[in-house]
Amino acid sequence: MNNSCVILFTKAPIPSFVKTRLVDKSSLNIDQVTELYEAFLMDVVETTDRYVTKNNFDFVISYTPKRGLNKIKELINRLEKPIDVSHFELQEGDTFDQRMNSAFSKAFDAGYQMCVMIGGDIPTLRYEHLKSAFELLREQKYSDEKVMVIGPGIDGGVYLIGLRKDTNFNFTGVFQKKGELDISLSEITNRSRLRSIKLLKIDIHYDVDVPKDMKKLKAELSKNPELAPHTRNKLNSIHHKFLEFKKISSK
Repeated sequence: MNNSCVILFTKAPIPSFVKTRLVDKSSLNIDQVTELYEAFLMDVVETTDRYVTKNNFDFVISYTPKRGLNKIKELINRLEKPIDVSHFELQEGDTFDQRMNSAFSKAFDAGYQMCVMIGGDIPTLRYEHLKSAFELLREQKYSDEKVMVIGPGIDGGVYLIGLRKDTNFNFTGVFQKKGELDISLSEITNRSRLRSIKLLKIDIHYDVDVPKDMKKLKAELSKNPELAPHTRNKLNSIHHKFLEFKKISSK
Protein backbone atom coordinates (compact mmCIF):
# COMPACT_ATOMS: atom_id res chain seq x y z
CA MET A 1 0.00 0.00 0.00
CA ASN A 2 1.20 3.52 -0.83
CA ASN A 3 1.03 6.42 1.63
CA SER A 4 -1.40 8.52 -0.46
CA CYS A 5 -4.67 7.81 -2.22
CA VAL A 6 -7.40 9.36 -4.31
CA ILE A 7 -10.90 8.46 -3.12
CA LEU A 8 -13.68 8.47 -5.69
CA PHE A 9 -16.76 9.02 -3.53
CA THR A 10 -19.73 8.08 -5.66
CA LYS A 11 -23.15 6.59 -6.07
CA ALA A 12 -23.59 3.67 -8.43
CA PRO A 13 -25.27 4.63 -11.72
CA ILE A 14 -28.72 3.25 -10.96
CA PRO A 15 -31.86 4.82 -12.51
CA SER A 16 -33.65 7.28 -10.17
CA PHE A 17 -30.71 7.04 -7.75
CA VAL A 18 -28.26 9.41 -9.45
CA LYS A 19 -28.53 12.99 -10.73
CA THR A 20 -32.33 13.18 -10.67
CA ARG A 21 -32.10 16.99 -10.64
CA LEU A 22 -30.74 16.83 -14.18
CA VAL A 23 -34.02 15.41 -15.46
CA ASP A 24 -35.65 17.94 -17.77
CA LYS A 25 -38.82 17.17 -19.71
CA SER A 26 -37.49 19.06 -22.71
CA SER A 27 -34.12 17.32 -22.88
CA LEU A 28 -33.17 14.52 -20.47
CA ASN A 29 -35.20 11.65 -19.00
CA ILE A 30 -34.26 9.30 -16.15
CA ASP A 31 -32.58 6.71 -18.37
CA GLN A 32 -30.58 9.34 -20.25
CA VAL A 33 -29.44 10.95 -17.00
CA THR A 34 -28.28 7.56 -15.73
CA GLU A 35 -26.38 6.86 -18.96
CA LEU A 36 -24.84 10.32 -18.77
CA TYR A 37 -23.67 9.71 -15.21
CA GLU A 38 -22.09 6.47 -16.37
CA ALA A 39 -20.12 8.53 -18.88
CA PHE A 40 -19.17 11.03 -16.14
CA LEU A 41 -17.80 8.18 -14.04
CA MET A 42 -15.84 6.69 -16.90
CA ASP A 43 -14.13 10.02 -17.57
CA VAL A 44 -13.38 10.62 -13.89
CA VAL A 45 -12.02 7.10 -13.47
CA GLU A 46 -9.70 7.43 -16.46
CA THR A 47 -8.37 10.82 -15.35
CA THR A 48 -7.79 9.55 -11.82
CA ASP A 49 -6.12 6.38 -13.06
CA ARG A 50 -3.67 8.40 -15.16
CA TYR A 51 -2.72 10.46 -12.13
CA VAL A 52 -2.37 7.67 -9.55
CA THR A 53 -0.48 5.42 -11.98
CA LYS A 54 2.11 8.09 -12.78
CA ASN A 55 2.56 9.04 -9.12
CA ASN A 56 2.35 5.56 -7.60
CA PHE A 57 -0.66 6.41 -5.43
CA ASP A 58 -3.60 4.18 -4.61
CA PHE A 59 -7.06 4.50 -6.12
CA VAL A 60 -9.97 3.85 -3.74
CA ILE A 61 -13.61 3.79 -4.80
CA SER A 62 -16.08 4.54 -2.00
CA TYR A 63 -19.53 3.60 -3.26
CA THR A 64 -23.20 3.27 -2.37
CA PRO A 65 -25.53 1.34 -2.39
CA LYS A 66 -24.22 -2.16 -1.72
CA ARG A 67 -26.06 -3.58 -4.73
CA GLY A 68 -24.29 -1.10 -6.99
CA LEU A 69 -20.80 -2.59 -6.73
CA ASN A 70 -21.19 -4.93 -9.70
CA LYS A 71 -22.53 -2.06 -11.79
CA ILE A 72 -19.47 0.05 -11.03
CA LYS A 73 -17.10 -2.82 -11.77
CA GLU A 74 -18.89 -3.57 -15.03
CA LEU A 75 -18.54 0.08 -16.02
CA ILE A 76 -14.80 0.05 -15.30
CA ASN A 77 -14.36 -3.16 -17.28
CA ARG A 78 -15.82 -1.40 -20.33
CA LEU A 79 -12.90 1.00 -20.43
CA GLU A 80 -10.20 0.38 -23.01
CA LYS A 81 -7.31 0.50 -20.54
CA PRO A 82 -7.34 -1.75 -17.44
CA ILE A 83 -7.93 0.29 -14.29
CA ASP A 84 -6.10 -0.64 -11.09
CA VAL A 85 -8.50 0.07 -8.22
CA SER A 86 -6.72 -0.62 -4.93
CA HIS A 87 -9.97 -1.45 -3.20
CA PHE A 88 -13.69 -0.77 -3.13
CA GLU A 89 -15.25 0.49 0.10
CA LEU A 90 -18.98 0.48 0.83
CA GLN A 91 -19.99 3.86 2.24
CA GLU A 92 -21.30 3.78 5.81
CA GLY A 93 -23.68 6.24 7.43
CA ASP A 94 -27.21 7.56 7.05
CA THR A 95 -26.32 10.93 5.56
CA PHE A 96 -23.90 12.25 2.95
CA ASP A 97 -21.84 13.94 5.68
CA GLN A 98 -21.60 10.78 7.76
CA ARG A 99 -20.58 8.70 4.76
CA MET A 100 -17.86 11.19 3.88
CA ASN A 101 -16.52 11.22 7.45
CA SER A 102 -16.46 7.43 7.36
CA ALA A 103 -14.66 7.27 4.01
CA PHE A 104 -11.85 9.52 5.21
CA SER A 105 -11.61 7.68 8.55
CA LYS A 106 -11.35 4.30 6.83
CA ALA A 107 -8.60 5.55 4.55
CA PHE A 108 -6.53 7.00 7.39
CA ASP A 109 -7.12 3.94 9.58
CA ALA A 110 -5.81 1.84 6.70
CA GLY A 111 -2.53 3.75 6.88
CA TYR A 112 -2.78 6.48 4.24
CA GLN A 113 -1.11 9.74 5.22
CA MET A 114 -2.76 11.95 2.59
CA CYS A 115 -6.09 11.55 0.79
CA VAL A 116 -7.83 13.56 -1.89
CA MET A 117 -11.55 12.93 -2.38
CA ILE A 118 -13.49 13.66 -5.55
CA GLY A 119 -17.00 12.91 -6.78
CA GLY A 120 -18.20 11.14 -9.88
CA ASP A 121 -19.98 14.19 -11.28
CA ILE A 122 -16.95 16.18 -12.48
CA PRO A 123 -16.36 14.74 -15.96
CA THR A 124 -14.02 17.60 -16.91
CA LEU A 125 -11.77 16.99 -13.91
CA ARG A 126 -8.19 17.45 -15.04
CA TYR A 127 -4.96 15.73 -14.10
CA GLU A 128 -3.75 19.17 -12.97
CA HIS A 129 -6.52 19.45 -10.36
CA LEU A 130 -5.24 16.33 -8.60
CA LYS A 131 -1.61 17.36 -9.06
CA SER A 132 -2.23 20.78 -7.49
CA ALA A 133 -4.11 19.28 -4.55
CA PHE A 134 -1.35 16.86 -3.60
CA GLU A 135 1.36 19.49 -4.09
CA LEU A 136 -0.41 21.69 -1.53
CA LEU A 137 -0.90 18.79 0.89
CA ARG A 138 2.85 18.09 0.70
CA GLU A 139 3.87 21.76 0.95
CA GLN A 140 6.83 21.85 3.35
CA LYS A 141 6.18 25.36 4.68
CA TYR A 142 2.94 24.03 6.20
CA SER A 143 4.51 20.85 7.57
CA ASP A 144 3.85 21.86 11.18
CA GLU A 145 0.23 22.84 10.55
CA LYS A 146 -3.02 21.01 10.07
CA VAL A 147 -3.89 21.34 6.39
CA MET A 148 -6.99 20.92 4.24
CA VAL A 149 -7.07 21.45 0.48
CA ILE A 150 -10.29 22.22 -1.34
CA GLY A 151 -11.42 22.74 -4.89
CA PRO A 152 -13.94 25.59 -4.71
CA GLY A 153 -17.07 25.10 -6.77
CA ILE A 154 -18.59 27.77 -8.97
CA ASP A 155 -21.88 27.25 -7.13
CA GLY A 156 -20.48 27.92 -3.64
CA GLY A 157 -19.79 24.26 -2.89
CA VAL A 158 -16.63 22.18 -3.27
CA TYR A 159 -15.69 19.59 -5.88
CA LEU A 160 -12.49 18.26 -4.23
CA ILE A 161 -11.30 17.83 -0.65
CA GLY A 162 -7.81 16.84 0.46
CA LEU A 163 -6.73 16.00 3.99
CA ARG A 164 -3.63 14.96 5.85
CA LYS A 165 -4.02 12.18 8.39
CA ASP A 166 -3.42 14.53 11.32
CA THR A 167 -6.09 17.01 10.19
CA ASN A 168 -9.22 16.07 12.07
CA PHE A 169 -12.27 17.57 10.41
CA ASN A 170 -15.91 16.65 10.99
CA PHE A 171 -18.09 17.19 7.92
CA THR A 172 -21.38 16.74 9.76
CA GLY A 173 -23.68 19.60 8.81
CA VAL A 174 -21.24 21.12 6.33
CA PHE A 175 -23.07 20.39 3.10
CA GLN A 176 -25.93 22.85 3.28
CA LYS A 177 -27.96 25.12 1.05
CA LYS A 178 -29.45 28.48 1.95
CA GLY A 179 -32.33 28.75 -0.46
CA GLU A 180 -30.79 27.99 -3.86
CA LEU A 181 -27.29 28.93 -2.71
CA ASP A 182 -24.79 26.23 -1.75
CA ILE A 183 -22.97 27.39 1.40
CA SER A 184 -20.70 24.36 1.83
CA LEU A 185 -17.57 26.32 0.99
CA SER A 186 -18.31 29.02 3.56
CA GLU A 187 -19.11 26.36 6.19
CA ILE A 188 -15.78 24.62 5.58
CA THR A 189 -13.95 27.96 5.64
CA ASN A 190 -15.51 28.98 8.96
CA ARG A 191 -14.92 25.60 10.62
CA SER A 192 -11.33 25.47 9.43
CA ARG A 193 -10.67 28.89 10.93
CA LEU A 194 -12.18 27.86 14.28
CA ARG A 195 -10.04 24.70 14.34
CA SER A 196 -6.83 26.45 13.25
CA ILE A 197 -6.69 24.39 10.06
CA LYS A 198 -4.75 25.89 7.16
CA LEU A 199 -7.20 25.96 4.26
CA LEU A 200 -5.56 25.89 0.83
CA LYS A 201 -7.40 26.18 -2.47
CA ILE A 202 -6.82 24.92 -5.99
CA ASP A 203 -8.53 26.28 -9.11
CA ILE A 204 -12.26 26.91 -9.07
CA HIS A 205 -14.26 24.37 -11.10
CA TYR A 206 -17.71 22.79 -11.10
CA ASP A 207 -19.63 19.57 -10.77
CA VAL A 208 -22.74 18.77 -12.77
CA ASP A 209 -25.82 18.82 -10.54
CA VAL A 210 -28.61 20.77 -12.24
CA PRO A 211 -29.60 21.69 -15.82
CA LYS A 212 -27.72 25.02 -15.77
CA ASP A 213 -24.51 23.07 -15.06
CA MET A 214 -25.05 21.28 -18.35
CA LYS A 215 -24.56 24.60 -20.13
CA LYS A 216 -21.16 25.01 -18.45
CA LEU A 217 -20.26 21.45 -19.38
CA LYS A 218 -21.20 21.82 -23.04
CA ALA A 219 -19.38 25.15 -23.28
CA GLU A 220 -16.21 23.67 -21.82
CA LEU A 221 -16.34 20.64 -24.09
CA SER A 222 -16.76 22.90 -27.14
CA LYS A 223 -13.57 24.79 -26.20
CA ASN A 224 -11.54 21.73 -25.20
CA PRO A 225 -12.06 18.82 -27.61
CA GLU A 226 -9.68 16.56 -25.68
CA LEU A 227 -11.75 16.64 -22.48
CA ALA A 228 -14.19 14.01 -21.21
CA PRO A 229 -14.50 11.79 -24.32
CA HIS A 230 -17.10 9.46 -22.81
CA THR A 231 -19.31 12.35 -21.72
CA ARG A 232 -18.89 14.03 -25.10
CA ASN A 233 -19.89 10.86 -26.97
CA LYS A 234 -22.91 10.30 -24.77
CA LEU A 235 -24.13 13.88 -25.19
CA ASN A 236 -23.72 13.57 -28.95
CA SER A 237 -25.67 10.32 -28.91
CA ILE A 238 -28.50 11.81 -26.85
CA HIS A 239 -28.65 14.85 -29.12
CA HIS A 240 -28.74 12.66 -32.24
CA LYS A 241 -31.59 10.56 -30.86
CA PHE A 242 -33.48 13.72 -29.92
CA LEU A 243 -33.17 15.06 -33.46
CA GLU A 244 -34.29 11.73 -34.89
CA PHE A 245 -37.31 11.73 -32.59
CA LYS A 246 -38.25 15.26 -33.66
CA LYS A 247 -37.88 14.28 -37.29
CA ILE A 248 -40.17 11.28 -36.89
CA SER A 249 -42.68 13.23 -34.78
CA SER A 250 -42.96 15.96 -37.40
CA LYS A 251 -44.00 13.57 -40.15
